[in-house]
Amino acid sequence: MIGSAEQKGENGQQPRLLGLVIVPALGVISASMKLLIVLFLIAGLVWAVALMRRLPKQHTQSLSRSVVWLLLIGTVLGPASFAIEGPIQISVDRVFLALVCVAAVIQWRFGVLRLDRWQRVDIVLGLFTVYLLFKSLGGVPDEARVNPMGRWLFYVFVPLMVYTLARFSRCTRSDFRWMLNALIGLGLYLSVMAMFEVLGWHHLVFPRSIVDPTQWEFFGRGRGPLMNPIGNGFVISLGIAALTTRFLDVGRQGKMICLCCGVILMAGCYATLTRSCWIGAVGPLMIAGWVFGSRAIRALALVACVLAGMVLVTDTGRLLVREVVAMKRDQALSAKDAAKSVSLRPLLAIVAWEMFCDKPLVGHGFGQYFQHSQPYFSSRSYGLPLEQARGYEHHNTFLALLVDTGLIGLGLFLLAIAVVAARAWSMLRDPRRETAAKQMGLFFLCLFAAYLPNAVFHDMTIIPMVQTFVLAFAGFVVSVDDRGFAGQRNAEEPKLRLAMQ
Repeated sequence: MIGSAEQKGENGQQPRLLGLVIVPALGVISASMKLLIVLFLIAGLVWAVALMRRLPKQHTQSLSRSVVWLLLIGTVLGPASFAIEGPIQISVDRVFLALVCVAAVIQWRFGVLRLDRWQRVDIVLGLFTVYLLFKSLGGVPDEARVNPMGRWLFYVFVPLMVYTLARFSRCTRSDFRWMLNALIGLGLYLSVMAMFEVLGWHHLVFPRSIVDPTQWEFFGRGRGPLMNPIGNGFVISLGIAALTTRFLDVGRQGKMICLCCGVILMAGCYATLTRSCWIGAVGPLMIAGWVFGSRAIRALALVACVLAGMVLVTDTGRLLVREVVAMKRDQALSAKDAAKSVSLRPLLAIVAWEMFCDKPLVGHGFGQYFQHSQPYFSSRSYGLPLEQARGYEHHNTFLALLVDTGLIGLGLFLLAIAVVAARAWSMLRDPRRETAAKQMGLFFLCLFAAYLPNAVFHDMTIIPMVQTFVLAFAGFVVSVDDRGFAGQRNAEEPKLRLAMQ
């Protein structure tokens, strides 16, 4: 056994002396490594500037693809996979984000990247970010459980940076098709890894951090490299949204490939064992069916929804609902605990309502729910065991923003999302728009259909990469809506016909 008395030898002071020598040496090496990292970054930036000045103009216009690469890297190789701890956590995706920002500044400096005038949605998102910054001040990390400033930096400000990069990029039609294919590929990878997780084939999972048993939360479900099944299911749903968009402009053979990929994506979404993700995966299909289906198909869908609702109110339906609610999901969570987490949602809603009534306009502080919510669980005015919900977080994105930031914060957030969704709908409905622009509008509406069910049942603002995905493609929608795609239009591309036209 390592460290036994026989291996230490007769001189018991020897390990102590070695420790006194080795520990300071490791500290020096660590400091030296940090210095080397900083020097390499500075040298890399200098070489990047020199290289960008000599690159042809056509090679410096791929900012939109760089944004998508940032999304891919942030999903697969984010802080959960590898990170260097320090005053600010350094990870692969954050270093890449810094390089993309430097490249964007260089492109702007040399006239390759042109900044258009700000739109109303840009101003709203800017005000939302600044407002949340002020609402993050005054938080106590020990009481709030997570540093509110760190949460604002990585879950609000970084997504806004990615939105800005996408907003001012010049996206071409080939870039957009490449984006859709990249999202499909990412969704397939996440789906396969999720199925491996659920089946217990851990030796096939990459990266290995996904199946780290010491990270016990959500272990046994398809939590993916984001270490969260809700976020993993949402990204897989984006693959379904991209596949649905691509399905409309491929031939018969391509449609067969899309159907096969769709089966894998659906299986991966099921492997998350998250009910909201199952609903979100169906959302893109419903949007596409409603927009492009005939009146008979839409009428049949409405009848099917009514019949499903009627079945759910019967004894068989209620039994089925109880079985789904009490389904065992995590290895560290029993079926009884899973059902209890659902029963606590009304209690959390009552506490959130009381907190909102006390500060309806400005809220209690972004990321400071645990710091201010504890007294509300002791209330007996409702005659309900609110104490049982103590220690649990919000289970609704909109309710979380309402409590933390008040009507002002929630209003800014809803206004920004509504404006982008309206632009996407306008792009899809405008008969003068080219096919690629219609597809861009359709894709964002499918993205929103996948986001909404998850946002109703979970606080999506605390899940890695979710807001970044949403704001990145919001930026692309605003950019294409304002300036169209870069390059010449292909006159031979097929036209998309909507059922409403």
